Amino acid sequence: DERGVQLGRGYASSALMPLLSVCPLHRRAYDKPLGYAGDYRMMELYFSRDLSGDTLFGRFLHSVAQRYSLGRAVVAREQLMRDAVRAAATAEGEGPVRVLSVACGPALEVRRMIEEAGPLRRPLHILLLDQDEGALEVANRRLQRALVASGLQQSVAVECLHFSVRQILQPKTPEEIRLFEEIIAGLDLIYSAGLYDYLPEPVAARLTKL
Repeated sequence: DERGVQLGRGYASSALMPLLSVCPLHRRAYDKPLGYAGDYRMMELYFSRDLSGDTLFGRFLHSVAQRYSLGRAVVAREQLMRDAVRAAATAEGEGPVRVLSVACGPALEVRRMIEEAGPLRRPLHILLLDQDEGALEVANRRLQRALVASGLQQSVAVECLHFSVRQILQPKTPEEIRLFEEIIAGLDLIYSAGLYDYLPEPVAARLTKL
């Protein structure tokens, strides 16, 4: 019953979290400093080659978390998204390729695609949409560095859009309506990963229909 569930959660928290909190990945998933578990910093911790934690045990737990089925799924889906962006960027056609990442987080897949890419056939316009300004700042800063290092800064434009799902579904101002109409016009690829985990089914259906 609900009382038993609450007691079980309370016991698990009091018994386990003092042990698990020495791992930054476990601690962030539990504390949810941004209100949800899968924020951009969590994504970075899944991909980090340098294990984090103040103790050897904390770093061990970080490696364990990266090997959970959830952690492996996060890493595997990045490759799928990277392949999709690469396919769009190298497709035959005229004019710029426009790609939208909804709830982009750190946009690791875009950065890695740029780091691997050679000369592009067509200009690439990347639109990164997220409700978290911190995620957009990190994504943009690291993408700009990757573009300079790869020599593609003249071929790839990055635009960051501070938007929530609620604003997409119910824009309140003429500016929001105009901006969203411009965003979705002539897109070659729209993708998202991890966003739908947080959406009620009716909201997810409405967002997909857009």
